Amino acid sequence: MSLSIFFDEIRSMFPAKRLKPKQVEGMETIIKAWQAEYPEGDDKFLAYLLATAYHETAHTMQPIKEYGGARRANRLYGIEGRNPSRARRMGNRRRGDGARYMGRGYVQLTWKNNYRKAGLHCGIDLIKKPHLAMQPDIAAKILIEGCMSGWFTGSALTSHIDPVKANYRSARRVVNGNDKALMIARYAKEFESALRAAGGVSNLHFKNSKEIEEELYKDGSRTIKATKSNDDAGKAVIGVGVGSGIAEAVTSYKDKLKEASESLSEYRAIADAFIDFFVWAASYWWVFGLAAGGLVLWNNKQIIKARISDEPKIGRLADD
Repeated sequence: MSLSIFFDEIRSMFPAKRLKPKQVEGMETIIKAWQAEYPEGDDKFLAYLLATAYHETAHTMQPIKEYGGARRANRLYGIEGRNPSRARRMGNRRRGDGARYMGRGYVQLTWKNNYRKAGLHCGIDLIKKPHLAMQPDIAAKILIEGCMSGWFTGSALTSHIDPVKANYRSARRVVNGNDKALMIARYAKEFESALRAAGGVSNLHFKNSKEIEEELYKDGSRTIKATKSNDDAGKAVIGVGVGSGIAEAVTSYKDKLKEASESLSEYRAIADAFIDFFVWAASYWWVFGLAAGGLVLWNNKQIIKARISDEPKIGRLADD
């Protein structure tokens, strides 16, 4: 598999058709973890895993922490929150466990029981150190095994994908029911097409040399220049020159991605607050209904009283 071809094929999925170094590093981390965990695995599984990470991380391809903060997490997952019986069933038995074991990673790992399961698989203590789920290599293992084994919802990716066919739409049940299922299915098809165009992940071998400078792939109208700098088996920074046939050298980049992610986080937190309010209001619909009904009855009563008080006057005017 050629990483240059793979990244060129999926470039159009990203803003301005450009890949930032962190996005490239994130995808390479997931691909390497897949090779280590499932060396003979079908590309369709990896395509859906990449599509899931692409969606869940808001296209950053970096592990993220659940939006909304500790207070929201305790409300959603804690014994002091909305559903204490479910919280206890999922292992969150102490106050503050909702925030302690809130969503982290390429796909949102939540609940203490799932942190324990993921820690055992990765060989680390995620119960005492849940923040380690944010490390890219650990997050990649959790994404892969969590989806393949059905940790998150009880539905495993192997129930929806096999070497013959893939139901990318139903595969969303592995993570979150039918939420954005069609959209993520389209992402998966694009990643699958890119993997196949690049020769398949089973043929990919990361090179461990300190630096491979300038791997050029030309098709007449475009040139791709890939710089892989690594002691970690190849972190790629790829620039594209279109039309001129001259490779664009990528030497540095500003941390705008982090700023955009933080801004998005603020907006998501505000949206979550509105959603929480409407959910709360909906749960007390009968109170609002009674209040509205009482107001209507009171208003009608005032109208009737006004009409009755006006009737004698109308009668006297008629007599005159």
